[in-house]
Amino acid sequence: MAHESCMCIYHENADLVLQGISKSLHHLVSMKNLIEETVCTSPSEFCYYRQCVNCRQLKASDILSDGIDIEDSASWSIWKKLNSRYELLHLTGTFRALLEEIDSLWSNFIIHNFYTREQRDYIALIKETSTITTFAVAYRPLGPTIL
Repeated sequence: MAHESCMCIYHENADLVLQGISKSLHHLVSMKNLIEETVCTSPSEFCYYRQCVNCRQLKASDILSDGIDIEDSASWSIWKKLNSRYELLHLTGTFRALLEEIDSLWSNFIIHNFYTREQRDYIALIKETSTITTFAVAYRPLGPTIL
């Protein structure tokens, strides 16, 4: 079974911050559910780029802070680049600070998540439709690409 996320810093930090949120809320917060709650019911690419007029204002923190005292203490971990290398930091602060952390990660994370899901689905389609007489070419354009 294929994993649902890559092992990049975007996914790792989102997972680590959601672990801290889950610990503070005393229940598991699902990444999949949180993504679904911050985009339209039938999302388009615009939803993930935060350009959709119907859902661009939806923030993870607004969904997660419902009925919680944001001044309660919280702890979480996150990878940060310090002195040209990444280090795992263990932080303690308020739930408000933790929510600010997820909001600061969210726009890059949700775009990256969209890309990885689209790539995974396309690769699955290629595998389904390929035959002994077909082939796929892995292509990487020259120059910078943003994922």
